[in-house]
Amino acid sequence: MSFYLSLSEKISHSDKKNIKIIKKTIYNKYPEFKDNIEHNIILTYCIHGAYYASFNNPNADTETIIRVLTNAVKALQPLYEK
Repeated sequence: MSFYLSLSEKISHSDKKNIKIIKKTIYNKYPEFKDNIEHNIILTYCIHGAYYASFNNPNADTETIIRVLTNAVKALQPLYEK
């Protein structure tokens, strides 16, 4: 449990706000995801994972980050289709 608390404490207020905006945008387009806990877990994983992958790899160029993250999210897509 302490891992989750320390992880959430590392996210700044503005970052939390941006994550909420991203989720709201997705829920507006895909309202069926909002009340589905499995979709919410995967979505949260993708958003936080993308955030930390970008943040922790400042020397990577934007094109590489987008390509790698796109492939990672595509690999999770079958979980959304259940």
